[in-house]
Amino acid sequence: MSLSSLFLGAASWKVPQACCKQLSTYVTKMRYLFELKEDDEICRKAQSSGRFYLFHSLAPLLQKSGNRYQVLPFRASELERILAKFGQDAQKIEHSVLIGCSDQHEAWFALDLALGNSHSSGSLQKSEMESELQGAFIDLRKALFQLNEKDASLISTAQALLRWHDCHQFCGKSGQPTQKNVAGSKRVCASSKMIYYPQMSPVVITLVSDGTRCLLARQSSFPKGMYSALSGFCDVGETVEESVRREVAEEVGVGAVLLRESRRPLVERGRVRELGGTSHWNVRFKPLDLMPAELSNGFRSLLRPQGPCFLKHSVMITLLS
Repeated sequence: MSLSSLFLGAASWKVPQACCKQLSTYVTKMRYLFELKEDDEICRKAQSSGRFYLFHSLAPLLQKSGNRYQVLPFRASELERILAKFGQDAQKIEHSVLIGCSDQHEAWFALDLALGNSHSSGSLQKSEMESELQGAFIDLRKALFQLNEKDASLISTAQALLRWHDCHQFCGKSGQPTQKNVAGSKRVCASSKMIYYPQMSPVVITLVSDGTRCLLARQSSFPKGMYSALSGFCDVGETVEESVRREVAEEVGVGAVLLRESRRPLVERGRVRELGGTSHWNVRFKPLDLMPAELSNGFRSLLRPQGPCFLKHSVMITLLS
């Protein structure tokens, strides 16, 4: 069959009209975002009609609504008024980063009101800002799962970008300051001509099970009674599967696992990949071989649909002392 006939065959498939419209909207949206990242003047124009999500020292501005949190975006005109009230120049908006846009091409930006500020009288104080904005700057780790999925992803992306820009203000080759473009999609060193793009540090987290029980562990820095599934950063050149097997082998000495994969949203600067691991062999009577530098205690708990895991299942009770 020729290449042309292959394309003709594909063109004859029936695709629902709603699906075509959705795909078309997505394509135009992605191309608009690309345009904003590549053209500073277009991005500046988008700022004037866009919405801004505010942060203070990487903590997002949120408002409590029952048992949930909701975001509080501001128009550019509102943000300029707020900045002026606290003695800040509207030029501070240039420090914002592009984090997305709506289907109608309304651009969304994130701005940290504290990063880069001096300790002068004109700097923005957290308590004063919270009072003015009728919200609170909340640690994202505490609020992430009390946000809806869309806002959680957006705010996580924003925090990761703001953190990256705060940590990459100088060129690693020349030592000279770098400048971000308006969208914040890159930083450029005028001296070395190096271009830096935002990076992620991939993280894996896995719940190892033998079918009836799961494997949990804790670090010495954890609060009393807190246990976690095993996790760690991916090494250079590793696949996600290789990272999981290495972390499980390093931390608890279990070497054979079968992986089932799912995804999680972005958190801070690392992309978290959540995987379920099923042990190939019976670990029922085998003591856990913990890495002291990583973990202080580990135990296997019965898998339960509801209810907490209890310390009475611990198999490394001597390490608790």
